[in-house]
Amino acid sequence: GIDGLRRAYARGGWIELVSEGEAVPYQRSVPGVAGFARPRIEMQGVALQHAGIGYGVKANVLSVARAYAGLATGRLPTLGLLWTAGRPTVDLAIPAADLALVHDGLRRCVIQGTAREVEGLAGFGVHGKTGTAEVNERDQNNAWFAGFVLASSGRPTLAFAAVAYTVDEHGKESAQMIADFLRGLTTH
Repeated sequence: GIDGLRRAYARGGWIELVSEGEAVPYQRSVPGVAGFARPRIEMQGVALQHAGIGYGVKANVLSVARAYAGLATGRLPTLGLLWTAGRPTVDLAIPAADLALVHDGLRRCVIQGTAREVEGLAGFGVHGKTGTAEVNERDQNNAWFAGFVLASSGRPTLAFAAVAYTVDEHGKESAQMIADFLRGLTTH
């Protein structure tokens, strides 16, 4: 139901939902980022099944990458710019079996699904999901790809989100940006 969806969005840090005795993962600002655009969820007038797959959601790439970092580790990090700065995390209390199921689904998107045609993603241990936001009637979309990289040890090493604006393909352009970025990291 709609209350469960609100709790899911709150768990990802996208909306503020205060429950007594629980840590609140919502982050109002990011130190050093002027005008940080927090995600906005507009569920009024949006069918539940559409809201559940992102219709009515306005989120920036930092917030999406943060949510995927939570899916990678079970702990939602606090966003910040300095690598060495200690930042608190919020335990999402997601059972390990549930996280493993999500990891499997995200890996299948790269191996068998919509991102399978993007060369290099599978070899880097990418777990991700393509997404499309409809922009206009000319069949142009915003193509998203978000996820994380698991090292061969199984340890999450990088969470990411990329968006390519007003493109014809569905998700592949943004997935290609991540593959190119990862390739660039390994050649420098």
